[in-house]
Amino acid sequence: MPGEAIAATFNMGIRTGVFAALAAAVVISVVACTSGAAPEKSSESSYSAEASSSDSRLEQVKANLPGDFVLRAYIGQDEIGGQNVDLSAIVISQGKPVVLNFWGGLCPPCRAEMPALQRVHETLGSEVLFVGVDVGPFVGLGSRDDGKRLLAELSVDYPNGWIISRRTLNDYNIRGIPSTIFLTPDGKLFKRWDGAITEERLETLARELISESAS
Repeated sequence: MPGEAIAATFNMGIRTGVFAALAAAVVISVVACTSGAAPEKSSESSYSAEASSSDSRLEQVKANLPGDFVLRAYIGQDEIGGQNVDLSAIVISQGKPVVLNFWGGLCPPCRAEMPALQRVHETLGSEVLFVGVDVGPFVGLGSRDDGKRLLAELSVDYPNGWIISRRTLNDYNIRGIPSTIFLTPDGKLFKRWDGAITEERLETLARELISESAS
């Protein structure tokens, strides 16, 4: 009898040890799985924060702009990010000030000033984005074909395109063409110039815009 009791106690000890080992293994596995899941959750949180920040910047630019519109590109698609692009998206993607020039294909003063725009673009294009907007069809000064021919004739290569709504002229208070609008990188109106602008005046205002945007 004493031998049987000792054997039973010994066997119970073995079983207890086995159960304890199994329990420890389960705890280790749970801890390991939990530890492995943490980075994934952190990554998702980081992505969400970045997306939220980007959305917030876009909404702020839209609120600052005198008006948002889709530019349907004649030329410069690669620079602005596509064939049909919102102005707000162009401003956000570039991260630099923008000079908007409203013109028409059969507008004599527009033709006269466009070479100056091209030259200042070549000088300051790394610091400010020049964008031409053909509104000739809305003011009786040329069709889209006239606009494309003018760009080709003058060898203009900064982004240019057309719009589908007259509302943009109202948003930007375009009373005649050419008209040039100077925008900060966050979409705020810095200055405007109504009528043809000389190369000297354009470069001066563009440099003031760059300086203001950097402050």
